[in-house]
Amino acid sequence: MTYIDVVPDVAASAARNTANTSKTWDSWASSSASSLRTVATSAKDGVVGGAFESYLADINPRLKSMADLAEKQGVDLGWSVEYAIDGDEQAAAEQGPAQASATSQAPAVRRPINAA
Repeated sequence: MTYIDVVPDVAASAARNTANTSKTWDSWASSSASSLRTVATSAKDGVVGGAFESYLADINPRLKSMADLAEKQGVDLGWSVEYAIDGDEQAAAEQGPAQASATSQAPAVRRPINAA
């Protein structure tokens, strides 16, 4: 049987920390774009500058998407933790009465069993 072992506090903290990296990713994307624009204008050559601008146009949306992806992964992990906690609580609520009933019953076997 496969199961998920979740330590809620640790997983929830990881979810928040992952989502919080989105600002850092966004800042990195902006810094990269600024650096590439500086290089493109400093090249003093239309072909080289155009190549850097073309590269920037290609890479910048990908870099910006990293921020969105980091936030999405953090949020999704947070929801997963909530679902795991809710599942545990629901299972405990549904199994609790049956377990209490079974525990309160006397054993069916009244003598030791010799398996040899």
